[in-house]
Amino acid sequence: LAELSDFEKEDILAWWKQQPFDLQIPEHLGNCIFCIKKSTQKIGLACKDEEGLQRVFNEVITGSHVRDGHRETPKEIMYRGRMSLDGIAKMYSENDYQALYQDMVRAKRFDTGSCSESCEIFGGQLDFDFGREAA
Repeated sequence: LAELSDFEKEDILAWWKQQPFDLQIPEHLGNCIFCIKKSTQKIGLACKDEEGLQRVFNEVITGSHVRDGHRETPKEIMYRGRMSLDGIAKMYSENDYQALYQDMVRAKRFDTGSCSESCEIFGGQLDFDFGREAA
């Protein structure tokens, strides 16, 4: 959507504030929960909130079914600083949840653009003609 629309994250948030309901999804759990563009703090919080989903996602990205071709790094390494999802979870495992959350609020780390700037997951499909398909 970031590539197909000129809407900014603030536009989306403003639209949702006008709705008669609130999905009450915390910022760090929005969209792709374990996205490589999110900060390690957001991913660390997500790991604390969604331990089961973390285990499932980790299996999806690291299981024996995943081909790793001729990578120079292990397939587990996919985050900034050459970190794995398990590594990030361990890094924040001893942190107090509320303290970590409040530190992020104070530092305005929830306000950063990260994945609202662009999302390359469907990058190969950007030539898709939505107008033609709607007809």
